[in-house]
Amino acid sequence: MSRNCPRCKQPMALLVKKHIEIDACPACKGIWFDEDELNKITSSDISIEGLIYTGKSLGRNIPCPQCTKLMKYVNVKGVTVDICQDCLGIWLDAGELAAIGSVLENMEKEKGALRYEIQEEKAEGFFSKIQSIFHK
Repeated sequence: MSRNCPRCKQPMALLVKKHIEIDACPACKGIWFDEDELNKITSSDISIEGLIYTGKSLGRNIPCPQCTKLMKYVNVKGVTVDICQDCLGIWLDAGELAAIGSVLENMEKEKGALRYEIQEEKAEGFFSKIQSIFHK
């Protein structure tokens, strides 16, 4: 079933990435992700959809290409995306996928730095315990 773009109303084309069919608008370059498709094409262990679903609501905007109900647009760490609260699909306008990718990349770096700090603290705690045993 061909869907129409919620922005420019043009028929969308099917793209296949990692065996997932994604609807994309050749005219405005927007992309529609059915529920959980966005998580499946990213290699991050952070749930991008979970991140989007908890974004700050900015109101309602365009109709969902799946169920036609108005989607809510939300701010996710500086990126505005549209989500359907009924069918849980996500619409990304041109450039938003790259922006979300940058958000994920930064979150992964922060997470890695935090893991490193925790490991350092554990190692320092371990070594200080060993030193205290030998200095008694």
